Amino acid sequence: MTSVTLDGAQDFTFDKEFFFLFNKDMDPAIIAQIDEALTAIYSAGDIQTRQKESFFIPNFLPSDEALAHLTAKRDTYAKVIADIAGK
Repeated sequence: MTSVTLDGAQDFTFDKEFFFLFNKDMDPAIIAQIDEALTAIYSAGDIQTRQKESFFIPNFLPSDEALAHLTAKRDTYAKVIADIAGK
């Protein structure tokens, strides 16, 4: 098994994630409705089975958690690029 680490301990994976982008002026109530609907869909559990059958890894996060996740991912990728560039 091959392992690529960021710091000698934590594995690094380059994966593709799908997410919604909302207009900065979008009504927060609409975003909350989307989060609520997707939370209900994922809580039911059926969508995870279908996603796995299509080779996707189900990983729904509400908008606020998704923002934190994607920001951390961005920062990790910036560090990887800086390390590769020798900065």
